Amino acid sequence: MLFFDAAILVPLWFVVYWVLKSTPRNYKLSLSLWLAFYITVPLFLYDFLYCGVYLNYGGSFISEFWFLSIYYVIPWILCPVTAIWLSRLRRQTVSSDKVHQSAYNQSLQPTQKPRG
Repeated sequence: MLFFDAAILVPLWFVVYWVLKSTPRNYKLSLSLWLAFYITVPLFLYDFLYCGVYLNYGGSFISEFWFLSIYYVIPWILCPVTAIWLSRLRRQTVSSDKVHQSAYNQSLQPTQKPRG
Protein backbone atom coordinates (compact mmCIF):
# COMPACT_ATOMS: atom_id res chain seq x y z
CA MET A 1 0.00 0.00 0.00
CA LEU A 2 2.88 2.39 0.75
CA PHE A 3 4.41 1.81 -2.68
CA PHE A 4 1.05 2.47 -4.34
CA ASP A 5 0.56 5.63 -2.27
CA ALA A 6 4.00 6.90 -3.22
CA ALA A 7 3.40 6.04 -6.88
CA ILE A 8 0.21 8.14 -6.85
CA LEU A 9 0.85 10.93 -4.37
CA VAL A 10 4.40 11.93 -5.31
CA PRO A 11 3.59 12.63 -8.98
CA LEU A 12 0.33 14.29 -7.91
CA TRP A 13 2.23 16.58 -5.56
CA PHE A 14 4.74 17.49 -8.28
CA VAL A 15 1.91 18.41 -10.65
CA VAL A 16 0.23 20.53 -7.96
CA TYR A 17 3.59 22.16 -7.12
CA TRP A 18 4.35 22.86 -10.79
CA VAL A 19 0.94 24.45 -11.37
CA LEU A 20 0.98 26.52 -8.18
CA LYS A 21 4.58 27.75 -8.29
CA SER A 22 3.92 30.03 -11.26
CA THR A 23 0.57 31.24 -9.94
CA PRO A 24 0.38 34.69 -8.34
CA ARG A 25 0.31 34.55 -4.55
CA ASN A 26 -3.24 35.95 -4.36
CA TYR A 27 -4.61 33.00 -6.34
CA LYS A 28 -2.57 30.08 -5.00
CA LEU A 29 -5.04 28.98 -2.33
CA SER A 30 -8.14 29.29 -4.50
CA LEU A 31 -6.43 27.46 -7.37
CA SER A 32 -5.32 24.72 -4.98
CA LEU A 33 -8.92 24.22 -3.88
CA TRP A 34 -10.03 23.97 -7.51
CA LEU A 35 -7.28 21.44 -8.16
CA ALA A 36 -8.46 19.38 -5.19
CA PHE A 37 -12.01 19.58 -6.53
CA TYR A 38 -11.03 18.47 -10.02
CA ILE A 39 -8.97 15.61 -8.63
CA THR A 40 -11.53 14.26 -6.16
CA VAL A 41 -14.95 14.78 -7.75
CA PRO A 42 -14.32 12.77 -10.95
CA LEU A 43 -12.66 10.06 -8.85
CA PHE A 44 -15.66 9.96 -6.52
CA LEU A 45 -18.13 9.82 -9.42
CA TYR A 46 -16.23 6.98 -11.07
CA ASP A 47 -16.04 5.04 -7.79
CA PHE A 48 -19.71 5.68 -7.09
CA LEU A 49 -20.80 4.50 -10.52
CA TYR A 50 -18.62 1.39 -10.40
CA CYS A 51 -18.69 0.39 -6.73
CA GLY A 52 -21.94 1.97 -5.63
CA VAL A 53 -24.14 1.31 -8.67
CA TYR A 54 -22.54 -1.47 -10.71
CA LEU A 55 -21.35 -3.56 -7.75
CA ASN A 56 -24.54 -2.60 -5.85
CA TYR A 57 -22.85 -1.28 -2.68
CA GLY A 58 -24.76 1.99 -2.73
CA GLY A 59 -23.38 4.70 -0.47
CA SER A 60 -21.72 2.15 1.77
CA PHE A 61 -18.92 1.78 -0.79
CA ILE A 62 -17.20 4.71 0.99
CA SER A 63 -16.63 2.67 4.14
CA GLU A 64 -16.43 -0.68 2.36
CA PHE A 65 -13.66 0.51 0.04
CA TRP A 66 -11.93 2.88 2.47
CA PHE A 67 -8.63 2.40 0.66
CA LEU A 68 -10.19 4.18 -2.32
CA SER A 69 -12.12 6.72 -0.28
CA ILE A 70 -9.02 8.06 1.43
CA TYR A 71 -8.08 9.64 -1.91
CA TYR A 72 -11.17 11.86 -1.66
CA VAL A 73 -9.59 13.51 1.40
CA ILE A 74 -5.86 13.59 0.67
CA PRO A 75 -5.98 16.16 -2.20
CA TRP A 76 -8.04 18.51 0.01
CA ILE A 77 -5.10 18.49 2.43
CA LEU A 78 -2.21 18.22 -0.02
CA CYS A 79 -3.21 21.03 -2.38
CA PRO A 80 -3.94 23.82 0.15
CA VAL A 81 -0.91 22.93 2.28
CA THR A 82 1.29 23.17 -0.82
CA ALA A 83 -0.28 26.53 -1.75
CA ILE A 84 0.25 27.93 1.74
CA TRP A 85 3.84 26.66 1.80
CA LEU A 86 4.60 28.22 -1.61
CA SER A 87 3.02 31.53 -0.57
CA ARG A 88 5.10 31.68 2.60
CA LEU A 89 8.23 30.62 0.76
CA ARG A 90 7.67 33.35 -1.82
CA ARG A 91 6.98 35.95 0.89
CA GLN A 92 10.22 35.02 2.69
CA THR A 93 12.17 35.22 -0.55
CA VAL A 94 10.71 38.63 -1.40
CA SER A 95 11.39 40.04 2.08
CA SER A 96 14.91 38.59 2.01
CA ASP A 97 15.50 40.18 -1.39
CA LYS A 98 14.29 43.53 -0.04
CA VAL A 99 16.73 43.36 2.87
CA HIS A 100 19.62 42.47 0.56
CA GLN A 101 18.57 45.13 -1.94
CA SER A 102 18.42 47.74 0.83
CA ALA A 103 21.91 46.78 2.03
CA TYR A 104 23.16 46.88 -1.54
CA ASN A 105 21.67 50.36 -2.11
CA GLN A 106 23.22 51.65 1.11
CA SER A 107 26.63 50.37 0.06
CA LEU A 108 26.35 52.39 -3.14
CA GLN A 109 25.53 55.63 -1.31
CA PRO A 110 28.44 58.05 -1.18
CA THR A 111 29.77 58.48 2.28
CA GLN A 112 28.94 61.76 3.88
CA LYS A 113 31.68 63.86 5.36
CA PRO A 114 31.08 65.04 8.89
CA ARG A 115 30.22 68.68 9.21
CA GLY A 116 32.26 71.05 11.04
